[in-house]
Amino acid sequence: SLLAKGNPILVEDYASDFITALDDENSVVKANVSYVLGFIGAKDPDKVKIVIPKLIELLGSEPMLKENAAYALALIGTKDPEAIDDAVPELLKMVTDQRDEIRAASACALGVSCNPQAAKPLKKLLEDSAIINLLNPEAGTLTASTVSDVAKKYIKKRKDKY
Repeated sequence: SLLAKGNPILVEDYASDFITALDDENSVVKANVSYVLGFIGAKDPDKVKIVIPKLIELLGSEPMLKENAAYALALIGTKDPEAIDDAVPELLKMVTDQRDEIRAASACALGVSCNPQAAKPLKKLLEDSAIINLLNPEAGTLTASTVSDVAKKYIKKRKDKY
């Protein structure tokens, strides 16, 4: 996954291999492949749309897989928010997980989904200092203007759809 972060163009050429590797028995392989596919999808969602149902399925798995699948969906959603719409119900279940990392990963994916169902849970997560620190450790807090900007973007993206 560090390779994808550092050189996403290199891993794009191997998208089909990573898609195949998502079915590996080893959960560490699956977790890393999920993350790599997210980076590929952040650049070109069409290359990885076929694995979105599998990533959604992984949201119901063990914590490591759940977290990386949520981050992968968040990355894909940055380029195509509608592509991750089917993940919203599972992501909404994750916002109450006892693990901070799981809640943070779900917050990222729900945030980029711009789905109206995510508004209240995301607002509640803004009050969770553990999540804020995980997502932005330098800042420690979110300013009202940041929240306002996110809300305006959210409304604009979904205005025509809902």
